[in-house]
Amino acid sequence: MPMLQVCLNGSRRREQYPGLPVGPVELTAAARAAVEAGAEDIHLHPKDRKGTDAATRFRSSLFTGRVVRVLAEVTDHGPRTALATAEGLLRDLGDGLAAPVLLHGSDGGAWPVLRMAVGLGPDVRIGLEDVLHTPDGTPAADNATLVRAALALR
Repeated sequence: MPMLQVCLNGSRRREQYPGLPVGPVELTAAARAAVEAGAEDIHLHPKDRKGTDAATRFRSSLFTGRVVRVLAEVTDHGPRTALATAEGLLRDLGDGLAAPVLLHGSDGGAWPVLRMAVGLGPDVRIGLEDVLHTPDGTPAADNATLVRAALALR
């Protein structure tokens, strides 16, 4: 069964989601609740949104064999187009990586990409950094709610 990572806040702002955990106390509480809900890994660090050809740059990097996990982020937010983007990203990364791949989408593409990843086998993640609603469109109460919804898709 693949690992499930929770991403607690990312680049989102409180204006987007009033209950977003921001400070150390809130992040600690959110992390604890997400782990209790079933998350196995926690992501807290900001993302680079420059849109460079990261897969090609990574494959030719000296760091390729030294990473613990490859975070494959699908930045296509379209629920209908994110899957093709995810397939292209996985194709660009290629086979034979020493580290496991964690595939995830965001906003409208979050749940379709997560469903695809569960079927293919890469690790996955979910959290308020990626999406603010459950698969049925209901606003998420917190990160733990998203983790439970993701586990229900396994």
